[in-house]
Amino acid sequence: MNDIVQANGYVDLTLRNLDDGTTKQERIKNTVLMGGKTVLAKALSQIYEEYDFFIDKMVFGSGGKSGSSIKTIDPSATTSLFHQEFEIAAVNGWDIDYPNMARFTGTIGSATPGYTLDLNEMGLMTSSGQLFSMVTFSGFTKSSSIEFTLNWTIVFA
Repeated sequence: MNDIVQANGYVDLTLRNLDDGTTKQERIKNTVLMGGKTVLAKALSQIYEEYDFFIDKMVFGSGGKSGSSIKTIDPSATTSLFHQEFEIAAVNGWDIDYPNMARFTGTIGSATPGYTLDLNEMGLMTSSGQLFSMVTFSGFTKSSSIEFTLNWTIVFA
């Protein structure tokens, strides 16, 4: 039973201050949810009539904390963010040199809504609206002078 495939992942977040050019980087471990695992099993079993379960967006929210404590994600119960605020397109990628990894990239630019929100949760969502994976974290506040680039990696090991 040691060869069971597991889906794990992480988000590499780069914050760039557009006023002074400084950057800050952070890596956050994600949780692949039961809904995400179900999507994979159904894809392999050809259960869907239409192929509508690929990841095409990143969703962001402000409900990932309770007071100063980061909320724990229950992978079997979570079907949506705690409090979703907005979404952006996710650009998918696969590299033949890393065949067991999928990467999704998105940017929250200066014109993206959320200037006064404390964003502390995010997720990958399929085209059919299924939340695939999710993270909660200490948070950041979006302003018009800050741009965020996210590289979300899912590894099958």
